Amino acid sequence: MLNDLVRNTGIDRFMEKTISVDAKKIFKPSPVAYTLVEEELGAKPSETFFVSSNPWDVVGARAAGFTVAWIERVTPDAMASACAKSDLVPPLTMFKAVRMQMDELGLEPDYRIHSLTALPSLLL
Repeated sequence: MLNDLVRNTGIDRFMEKTISVDAKKIFKPSPVAYTLVEEELGAKPSETFFVSSNPWDVVGARAAGFTVAWIERVTPDAMASACAKSDLVPPLTMFKAVRMQMDELGLEPDYRIHSLTALPSLLL
């Protein structure tokens, strides 16, 4: 699944390899998951650019020493706007609000982008 996503966005041409936890069934933010990079590539975390849209994953990668880009799909301004439109917060809006709580997890990403299409400009 991850390889298809990377290929379909066109960013595969910038990557030597895509690594997923799927094969080993180790799930992030377990510190063990981040060791896959060194196992698969022989690269230290400090030499690796890590990308995720999950705040807990970004924090786990930062804690492991990676340079990290967070795909922030829902900005605080967008959430505030959605909540201002109604007295009731729909479940999907609440889910999005939970996904954007990077600041409460203790570490910040190196880069914040809003979609995978913004990633190539960080890699050039």
